[in-house]
Amino acid sequence: MPHIVIEHSAELSERINLPALAKALHLSLAEQETVVRKDIKTRTIAVQNTIVGEDSDKDLFIHVVLKLLEGRDEILRGKMAKALYRIISSHIVDIECSVSVDTVEMNKAIYCK
Repeated sequence: MPHIVIEHSAELSERINLPALAKALHLSLAEQETVVRKDIKTRTIAVQNTIVGEDSDKDLFIHVVLKLLEGRDEILRGKMAKALYRIISSHIVDIECSVSVDTVEMNKAIYCK
């Protein structure tokens, strides 16, 4: 815990260095307060058959879900999300791509590991 889940259009696998992006996000999160690097789990998931907005030929997206155990305040979660967003944006400079980041709080009482 925490988890970084990077969902992306499958076509991006050929256009950006996804392992480098995943590593950059992982290391950035490790620098945040309340995060222990050895507990972070990061993964990418290629998604087929995507439609973004107007159903154009440019249906590329990256959506990151940052899953955190509950207890961090909204300001800290926002800081984490914005840091991840900046890193993603720096990896897709010349690509028209929808980018979004969300944080999800996980319930400590029912999360098992």
